[in-house]
Amino acid sequence: MTATKTDYKYIEINEAGTPRIAGNTMKVVEIIEAKNAYGWSPEEIHLNHRYLTMSQILR
Repeated sequence: MTATKTDYKYIEINEAGTPRIAGNTMKVVEIIEAKNAYGWSPEEIHLNHRYLTMSQILR
C-alpha cells in the first residue's frame, strides 16, 4: 500500500483517498468521530488509542 504525504506531518492519504494518521491504519475521521460521538478530549482519545501520540492527535 502506497501512501501520499501531505503538508501535515502526521497525515497521509492512502490509495483509496482516505486521510490516515501517518504510520498506522487509523483514519482521521475515526478521531473526529470519537471527539463528536463521545465528547472525548485529546487526552481521552490518547487513553483509548495508546498507539497514537499526543502530537498525532492534536495536529
